[in-house]
Amino acid sequence: MIFETTHHRLSDVIEIIGGGTPKRKIDKYWNGNIPWLSVADFNSGARFVNDTVEKITSLGVGESSTKLLETGQIIISARGTVGCLAQLSRPMAFNQSCYGLTGKEEFVGNDYLYYLMNLKVEELKQKTHGAVFDTITKETFNHVEVDLPPIPIQKKVAKILGDLDSKIELNRQTNQTLEDIAQAIFKSWFVDFEPTRAKVITKEKGGDEEAQSLAAQAVICGAMTLEQLSELSTDFPKMEDKLHSLIMQRFRNTPSAGLDKWTPESISKLADQFPNALVDSELGEIPEGWTLGELRNIAAFTTGRISVSTLTLENYISTENMLEGKKGISNAASLPAVKTVPSFNEGHILISNIRPYFMKIWLARFEGGRSNDVLGIEAKELESVPYLYNLLYHDVFFNFMMTTSKGAKMPRGDKEAIMGWVCVQPTLAVKKAYSNITNDFYKIIDSNNKENKILENAKDALLPKLLSGDLQLKEHQAELEKAVG
Repeated sequence: MIFETTHHRLSDVIEIIGGGTPKRKIDKYWNGNIPWLSVADFNSGARFVNDTVEKITSLGVGESSTKLLETGQIIISARGTVGCLAQLSRPMAFNQSCYGLTGKEEFVGNDYLYYLMNLKVEELKQKTHGAVFDTITKETFNHVEVDLPPIPIQKKVAKILGDLDSKIELNRQTNQTLEDIAQAIFKSWFVDFEPTRAKVITKEKGGDEEAQSLAAQAVICGAMTLEQLSELSTDFPKMEDKLHSLIMQRFRNTPSAGLDKWTPESISKLADQFPNALVDSELGEIPEGWTLGELRNIAAFTTGRISVSTLTLENYISTENMLEGKKGISNAASLPAVKTVPSFNEGHILISNIRPYFMKIWLARFEGGRSNDVLGIEAKELESVPYLYNLLYHDVFFNFMMTTSKGAKMPRGDKEAIMGWVCVQPTLAVKKAYSNITNDFYKIIDSNNKENKILENAKDALLPKLLSGDLQLKEHQAELEKAVG
């Protein structure tokens, strides 16, 4: 299908809206229910931004220079980290480091505009200026030109590219769900000690080892909470029948309980790994037989190096391309101008050592190189890598990094203090059991990430073709169907 395009300055076909920040000292402007965007909320590369870290009130919108964008409108970062793009999934306000963009109805729809901006963002970035930081100004948009197809064609193009993005987003959501499940299990076993507490509660009621095991199984597979367990009667034949019934019902309703390796038999064996008593420690009660120890007992900093000539933007990790809030990594913007950098291998845990409060962490699924500001940590027990990753993933570790960091303006974690962090250290059998379960999660996450790279490459290849004036929609629809399988 050949179609005619019309030529325009970008600034003539869009509305450009500036943002602002309500005064921080005025409490009534903050902690409301209106999402308030900063660059950190939409720098992951996802098409849609669904939520924000900070919220403001309607007064914060009405009495400040911030503006409210509607669902479907575009947000672009204009200062500092320039050129991050996203589309809003619901109304949000935004700060002065961003612009809101919306297409003028007679020229361009917002769905098409999102993809058009993806194609033009590098050109915009090349035209940025500023004494200290690169800055996109409203004037910058005057210097970018675009060719626009008719609105019906725009809708078809946006649909094709949107299908790719939907598959990518589904994979991302699946990955986040798996991360959340891994953390929920970690908290239950190693922070709240729920399987052990279930045995303690049952033992205090007079239950024998079989009853204690059933109680732990019920808690492990999510068939019962500790509170519900406490309310059960001490008539143990009935109690055991009840627990067994709940466990089997749990597996009938969700055969794998969300985990392929979880079966009634495997849960029974797992429950046996947890002690049935708690003992006092410097950090409070911990399961009997578990110990307190420094991180260095179970982990070490990695020491290898790699030639920069062997690296690409995809396998070089710096603090700049690690994502805030434990969201993993993105591609690097550039490679360092040195001969070698520290290396990392699959299974190493990378943590940004600059400003630990940003909580940047990633479990490596391939080999590569890292900057000196990114710590590489490896497990001394190879069978417990997922356990160590989730231990370091917890906020309590990053809070410790901050309290022991050096430097006021740009705090850095103290490596000696990090290895001296005292934490609860379970038996190897329990750590291996946890890692055996969650390692499958990371295999799925890795597979989804690889598929997303294929989809991203397909989208990148299709984008200029679909936005050009010589478009074969049927041909590219076939390419899309092949890409998404």
